[in-house]
Amino acid sequence: MYLFGHLITAWIFGLIIQFFSGTELSIFAWVLLFFGSVLPDSDLFYQWFFNFKIHRTITHSLLFILFVYLLANLISTNFAAVFLATGVFSHIFIDMFSSRRGVMLLWPIRLDISAYGINRSIISTYTIHSFFNKYFILLFRDFVYGMIWLFFLI
Repeated sequence: MYLFGHLITAWIFGLIIQFFSGTELSIFAWVLLFFGSVLPDSDLFYQWFFNFKIHRTITHSLLFILFVYLLANLISTNFAAVFLATGVFSHIFIDMFSSRRGVMLLWPIRLDISAYGINRSIISTYTIHSFFNKYFILLFRDFVYGMIWLFFLI
C-alpha cells in the first residue's frame, strides 16, 4: 500500500471511531491518525539512503505500536497517544492485506504475517530507481485513489 491508501485507511478508522463513539473527532485527532498512518513507512528512507534492509520489520510490528503509544503518552496526553497508535495500527493492518508477503508483526521473530498466511521472512532492498521502475503502475493507482478521495471530501 502507498501514501493515499494508508491515509484513506486511517480516514476509515477515524469514521469508525466517530460512529461508535457518537462524537466528531477534532482536527488534532485527525492529524494524529493521518501522521500515524504513514509513520511506519519512515523506514523506507533509511533503507533507500543507507541501504539497510529494514522495510516492514520493526516499524511494522506490535512492538512499534507499543513504542509509539508509550512515547506519545510521555510527550503528550493519552488522547494523542491513542490516536497516533491507532494510525500506526491502521497502516500495519492494511499492509497485512496489501501483499502476500505481509509484515513482521512479531518482530524480532523473523516471520512475515499476512492475511494470506505466515512465511519465513525475505527482506528485499530497494533503491529509488528500482522502486520507481517496479512500482510505477502501483504509484499511479495510488495517485488516482488519492484524487478520488480528495474529490469525495470536497
